[in-house]
Amino acid sequence: MEESLRRYADEIGLSFCTVRTQRWVAAQWPAEHRQAGVSSEVHRILASAPDRFDLIRNPPPSERTSRRRWSMNFAPRQ
Repeated sequence: MEESLRRYADEIGLSFCTVRTQRWVAAQWPAEHRQAGVSSEVHRILASAPDRFDLIRNPPPSERTSRRRWSMNFAPRQ
C-alpha cells in the first residue's frame, strides 16, 4: 500500500506525506459528512475530534462579523 501511494504521489507531483495525510483525512470524513465551503485544512484539523460530525455542522460565530463559518483561526480551538 505504501509503495503504491509513493508512486501515485510521484506521478502527481506531491510529496508522499501530503498524499498520505489527504488520504487519512478523506477516510475520517465520509462524503455524507463533508461540508461544502469548508476547507480541507479545517476538515484535517477537526478529523481527530470524536464529535467532528456535529462540530462541522455548527461553525462558531466570527468575533468580528458574528457570521457562523469555519476558518483556520477557529478550527484549532475546538
